Amino acid sequence: MSLRFAFPVLRKRAAVWMPVLFAGAVGVSVAPAAEETTFQRFVVAQQAETARPARPEPKGEIVPLQISVRVDAEAEPTPALVRMTSVATGGTVNLPGHLRRQMGWYSLPAAATVQVPVGELRIEACRGLDTEMAAATVKAEAGAANRVELKVRQFYDHAARGIRGANTHLHLRYGSSGGTSIKTKAEAEEYLRAVGRSDGLDLVYVSYLLRTGFDYVSNEFSAEELARMSEPRVRFVNGEEFRHEGGRTGNKDRKDELRYGHVLMLDLPRLVQPVSYGAIFLPERPASDALPMRRGMREARQLGATLIWCHGRQGLEDVPNWIDGVLDAQNIFDGGSEGSIERVFYPYLNAGLRIPFSTGTDWGVYDFSRVYVAMSGPAASRPFRENLRAGRSFITNGTYLEFAVDGKAAGDTVALTAPRALRVRGRGIGRDDFGGLEVVWNGEVVAKAGRRSVGGHFEAEVDAPIDVREPGWLALRIPMQHVHTDRSQYTGPGANLLGKALFAHTSPVYVTLGGRSVRQPAAVAQLVAELEAASAQIRELGAFARDAEREAVLAIYRDAIRTLQAGQ
Repeated sequence: MSLRFAFPVLRKRAAVWMPVLFAGAVGVSVAPAAEETTFQRFVVAQQAETARPARPEPKGEIVPLQISVRVDAEAEPTPALVRMTSVATGGTVNLPGHLRRQMGWYSLPAAATVQVPVGELRIEACRGLDTEMAAATVKAEAGAANRVELKVRQFYDHAARGIRGANTHLHLRYGSSGGTSIKTKAEAEEYLRAVGRSDGLDLVYVSYLLRTGFDYVSNEFSAEELARMSEPRVRFVNGEEFRHEGGRTGNKDRKDELRYGHVLMLDLPRLVQPVSYGAIFLPERPASDALPMRRGMREARQLGATLIWCHGRQGLEDVPNWIDGVLDAQNIFDGGSEGSIERVFYPYLNAGLRIPFSTGTDWGVYDFSRVYVAMSGPAASRPFRENLRAGRSFITNGTYLEFAVDGKAAGDTVALTAPRALRVRGRGIGRDDFGGLEVVWNGEVVAKAGRRSVGGHFEAEVDAPIDVREPGWLALRIPMQHVHTDRSQYTGPGANLLGKALFAHTSPVYVTLGGRSVRQPAAVAQLVAELEAASAQIRELGAFARDAEREAVLAIYRDAIRTLQAGQ
């Protein structure tokens, strides 16, 4: 089965419900709408990337070449990321029949045979985030048994260190996903397997999603099918993206749109209905914004799901749901650029909320974005989700982080009875030049360390006393040298090999003093202002059949304001 890499004319298909997982679910009909979405902008960017190289691709006779990539400590070849260029022209060599990624890279199976032009070729290879780059130059000849083996050095074994990595947010659609054309369910399965293996992921959550005018092949996978596709190295788990986008007229991305938001529901036994609702998704029904997101979120909680808010601070209902303890984790950089880490996380943390960090990719796997969670035993969804909820996590698309405060790890609390210095120790290690480390105290950088080159990767360490005289939180991060977007093609320091801005940040270690947690008045005031602004939008733009419906939704925001102002 080969994946197709041209972007075809998209075709409209009937919504298909998961046959086992969601037996008996009722479909929600949606009508196509003319709109430019994050996904469409992403496809345009990936079409441009797929159209590369800038230099002409080498022409001439094509011959087979077997590529084996081995990790130094492993006996068998490994699935890997491979990029090939012509020595003569410098042009990227296309590898038909294999999964093309960004910046000319391909996800290849172990011991893959590819079709290449005759001549000298430079081959680069690595696996996931844990190996250095290997490179070799070979001469492909007609009539010869063309073979090449590259050995890559593993510089970090995350499983041996008791952490597991997951992409918490992924959908695939018919047409283009991550720059690759998917025309059949079998091709979608091949895509998931290839990316999971080559990228070194432990868990991939494949979520059901309904959107006007879009046809998701990922919706066709049942929980049983995802379990069948799973293997010891990578496991696939179901989910749902539950969302509201409404308003009185249902105009997408217009001033009269009202968006409560999007939330991931991981590991559900059945769909929470309606999956997508509001006037934008249900134009055939009378416009109504009477149902807040938390109605469906509480149903998902009763079903045992883990709830992760999507897309940074997008939407209106994230703040009250965090304040009222309805959510488990917060995603960022998953399918767009809706806010920086400082904007998305720090106001919550400084107001005294505990927010586990998480991430994913949303529209195909265009980046290495993932959340690592400390856990024992094999990669399994339930312990992963439990430890994510506890905040034992860090997010990254290239740099591994290790962090401790007086021996406590992310998600833990250091309880002080009096002010004193805390010993902060951190380590960063990654293939790409991540620039160094920063220790953050209540949103401010209080310690730094530069990185150094170690063979074919980079490392940094920080070991510093932090004088604590008030409650707060501590975290470890790398400095972001570029703005993170889903369309970028950065190169050099601060970027990974897929052209995306490097990021890495731990969830916090919390510090109490005399039993008190951090509570900065400015952060509380900011969240109160956001709740008041959301209430004003609901009054102005919301569609309600009766005043009582509007008041029931607004009561959520009034209660959240009271909770914040009372310091609870």
